[in-house]
Amino acid sequence: MSMPDLRLALFAKAYCADAPAPSWPEEEPTMLSYGMNAFEEGDFSQAVVQIREYVKANPQEDGPRLILGICLFITGQLVQAQVEFERIKRSRPSDAFVATLLGLCLLKREKFDKVLAALQ
Repeated sequence: MSMPDLRLALFAKAYCADAPAPSWPEEEPTMLSYGMNAFEEGDFSQAVVQIREYVKANPQEDGPRLILGICLFITGQLVQAQVEFERIKRSRPSDAFVATLLGLCLLKREKFDKVLAALQ
C-alpha cells in the first residue's frame, strides 16, 4: 500500500470514529464486524468482500458505505468507489470529506471535467 493510501485509510478511521458504532450481538458477528476487522488490519480486499455484503443488506447506512468506497479506492476499483461516493453524496450533499473522496476518485480516473462539480 502506498503512503497516500495509508494516510487515507487512517484519516477515514478517524473520521468514522465519531459516528455511532453499529450494534450487533457479540455471539454472532456480522459481515460488517468482519469487514471492519479486515479494514483495521489493512486487508482492504477482504474488507471489500465483507462490507459489500453488509451494504447490500443495509443500503441506507452511509458509514459502512463510506468505508466500502475507501477500500475500493485503495484497491484500485475506482469506478466502483466512485459509485459508492456518489451515493453517499446524494444523501449528504454538504459532506466535504465525501466530496473530496469523490474528487480524488475522478482525478485518478482522469475525469477532469467532473472534478469541480464533485467538489461543490
